[in-house]
Parts: sequence; C-alpha cells; structure tokens
Amino acid sequence: MIEKQHIPYSQTPLLSPIMKDFTCESESLSPFYIPYSNENLQSLIQQKKRFFGKDKRTLLHAELLKQYQGFELSEQTKNNIDLLLNENTFTITTGHQLNLFGGPLYFIYKIISVVNFAKKLKNQYPEYNFVPVFWMASEDHDFEEINHFYLNNKLLAWNRKTKGAVGRLSTEGLEKIYHKLANITGDSINTKKIQELFRNAYLAHNTLSAATHYFVNQLFKDQGLVIIDADNRNLKKEFIPVIKQDIFENTSFKQINIQSDKLKKLYNKTQINARPVNFFYLKDNIRERIEKNGNTYKVINSDISFSDKELASEIDNYPERFSPNVALRPMYQETILPNLAYIGGGGELAYWLQLKKAFETYKIPFPFLFLRNSALWLDKKSVRYINKLQLQWQDIFLPENELTKKILTSKNTIPFNTYKQEIEDVFRHLEKDITTFDKSLRPSILASQTRINKELNRLEKKVLRNLKRRETETLQKINYLNQTAFPKGVLQERIWNFSTLYLEYGNAFFTQLLNEFDIPSKEILIFYPNN
Repeated sequence: MIEKQHIPYSQTPLLSPIMKDFTCESESLSPFYIPYSNENLQSLIQQKKRFFGKDKRTLLHAELLKQYQGFELSEQTKNNIDLLLNENTFTITTGHQLNLFGGPLYFIYKIISVVNFAKKLKNQYPEYNFVPVFWMASEDHDFEEINHFYLNNKLLAWNRKTKGAVGRLSTEGLEKIYHKLANITGDSINTKKIQELFRNAYLAHNTLSAATHYFVNQLFKDQGLVIIDADNRNLKKEFIPVIKQDIFENTSFKQINIQSDKLKKLYNKTQINARPVNFFYLKDNIRERIEKNGNTYKVINSDISFSDKELASEIDNYPERFSPNVALRPMYQETILPNLAYIGGGGELAYWLQLKKAFETYKIPFPFLFLRNSALWLDKKSVRYINKLQLQWQDIFLPENELTKKILTSKNTIPFNTYKQEIEDVFRHLEKDITTFDKSLRPSILASQTRINKELNRLEKKVLRNLKRRETETLQKINYLNQTAFPKGVLQERIWNFSTLYLEYGNAFFTQLLNEFDIPSKEILIFYPNN
C-alpha cells in the first residue's frame, strides 16, 4: 500500500518566481498566456477547428500510421489516431528529449500528466475527444544531456562520438549499458521486466528515435498515448511559410523580443534568447545554425552557404532540412497538431510565455499552458526519520543547512530569540530616555546595541556548533533525508530513473501516478510505503 501527502508549492522553495506567479494566476502574467476557463476552452476549440482543417487532419493521420509501422499499435492508440480525422478531436501534448531509458523521472511524470488530463477533459466535455500526445525531440543535438540515466544512484552512461540530430543516431554501443543494467538489477520479476524492456527497445532497434518510440509505446500503449516524430518531410511542408518568414523577415526575432523585454522588466531575465534566424540546417550528420552574412546565408561550422534565392528553393524542395530551435519548435508543434494544451516543466513554460505575440503574428492559435505534475518518493527509513525528528512533510524540501538549523534550534533550550527581544526592548527604552536628555547620544546607543547583538549571535552560533558535535546521529538522519529528496543537490525527479522505483513497486508505480496525478497542479505529491 502506497500512502501520499499533498504539499502545496506555496509551502516549498521549489518554484522560480515566474512559476510562482504562473501557478497563482498572477495578474501581471495574464498578457503572456491564455488563462484556463470553460469560456476560453470553447473559444480555443473554435479557433483550432478553423486553423486545423480536414487536409491537415488527413495528413497527420497518414503520417502517424506510417510512423507506427513496425511498432505494436494498441487498440487504444489506433482508436485515438483514427479520431484525429474527426473535427471534434484535439490533442493534449507534452514533449521531451530522447533520454536514454527515459532519463530522469519527470520524463514519465510529463507523459502521465497529459494522459490524465486528456481523460479528465473527456469526462468534462464528452462531445469532444482529447488525445494525449508525446512529442519526441528527435532533432535535438545535445547528446550529453540524454546519454545517461541513474539506477539506484549508479550512473549508466552511453559514451560515443556524435554529430547531428540524436534521433538519427545508431544504437551502437548500448549493449554495454544493457550488461551493466543486468548486473545492477538482479533476477526478480520486476528486474527481468526492466531488462527485457531495455533489451527490446535499445538492442532491437537501429536508431535512438525507433528505440525511444518502442520504449514509450510499451509503457503507455494501454493509455492510448500517441507518439509523434516531427523529423518528417511531409509534416515539415506544413511549416514552410513560417520557415521562410522567420529566415527572410526575422519575424520571430522581432516579436519574441517584444514579449521578452516585458518579461525582463518583471523578472530581470528570460528563459531563452531568440535569434534573427531560428532554424538549424539538418542534413546527414550535421545540425548547425543558419546565420545571415551580408547577402549570404551560412551554415556555421560547415562550407554550406546559400543566396536568398537558393535558400528559398532549398526550403521548398527540402523542408525536412530545416529544424526549428527552442523558440520555434512550439510553433511547429502547433502547426501540425490540433493541439489545445501543452504540459511541461517550469523552464519550458517560462519560454512559452515569451512566444504568445509571435504566435499571434503568424496567426497560429496559442495553446493553454499547464505545469506538469511532480512527485517525491520516500522509503520507510525516510518516513521513520521524519517522524523521529518531528518534522512536517514540507520540511523535507528545505535546503540541508536550513533544515539542520531548524532542528538544532528546536533542540536548543537556550531561548536566544527571547533574549534578543528583551535586548531590543531594553534599548528601545534606553534610546527614548537618553535622547530625551541628549539626542546626540543616539548613534552611541545604536552602536552599543549592534555590538551586543553581534556578541549574542556569536554565542548562538557557538551553541549550535556544540549541538552539532553532540547530535551526530541527528545530522546523519538529516543528510539521509536530503540525499533522498535532493540526490546530487537537485530534486529527486531530475536524477532518479523510473526503473529505481519500478524495481520496488512494479506496475503499482504507474498505477499510483495514473490514479493521483491531476492537472491543473499547484502541489507536489509525496509517496511512501505504508508501514
């Protein structure tokens, strides 16, 4: 039996300032996204119907069926793909890089967030259909970000030389990772399932895109999840007008900068920086930026260049060679899907907030944005320590030094705060009496108070240091809790792989998330075993 706690984000330090405002629906952010409401949903549905007509649906349906050739197509997923031909069917999308074996836990959390939200919308609006979609970021080229995962705190890394889009990489060398995985996991029923999944995904498919498609499909085929690989010539044809406008008119650069400047005034920074040209040239083993140099368009780190006319012809004839960067990928997504909502992490949503004005300029409907679900898993030892240290559940999200100070301060029977307040009171009376006599003595009074407060703080630190020496066992418990919640200094979901939890819970891991995750989300869930 798995127990749970709901911890509002407002009780944790987990969100950035912009995401705090986003989850609180701050008025200051309202110009940068579409607030979710029944009225706005109905309006967006009508916009999508006008924008995403029969021809687009027919093309999407055909390309998805092609992409599923060679993969098991479950009845649920086949039904959802066929429903996309219906004008009353819309997608709910998340996307991610092709992390090896899913990489960190939040890869799984994002997918379950869209699966559950699609079900929720269907219950609320039965006259429409809602299809959960996973967008494979197969054109990405940051191999170092995706080439590893952690199982039981052990790093399994796929080291090799790479060039170009990661989705096109061969799976050469992954048999070494499989053997390491087998050595770590043992021979229980759950470990055999994990080993089989990795073997069938990564050793039986030739490219990382195909392996990832198989991996995600095996986990979520029963949920009707539709997987799309947008590294696709026919889908790119739909994007040709935007490609040309971005490259030749710098439209995205101008509009994104307008929105970004406004966000900078509120938060002092933005998540991404748009470029005059927001496309990479994608061919063979290269994915390199396109830059304008005088009257020539140059593909950096190569000898490839084009004149205006040559580049326009290249776009028309080979649209698949033009890969959008982070600023334009969302626009490509919304061009080829009848999409109503994007569910992502805080960093993703922060850059989506920079894009609404560019969407309006291109006359592409802007989707609803939702923060993905988040969870923390604790073992029995962690729960025992939380109870023994008399902590509240949200305390586990405090930095280790703050949690240490909080616990040791509670063990300190010397009432330093009371003494500080008494000193404050004494000096307030002193100041009143002495300045009545001579106002010029006020600086001396304040200086004396400062000296005494410094001495008192110094004494308090000494007491805490002595407490630390005496409370070695307590510090070990605090460290264990911190390493569980923040392995390697970041939140658990950004390090642990799903396999760590699957080995312990089996299918109950997925069942728990499918039962509990809910969008919109303003909280993090804590899961732990029932003692």
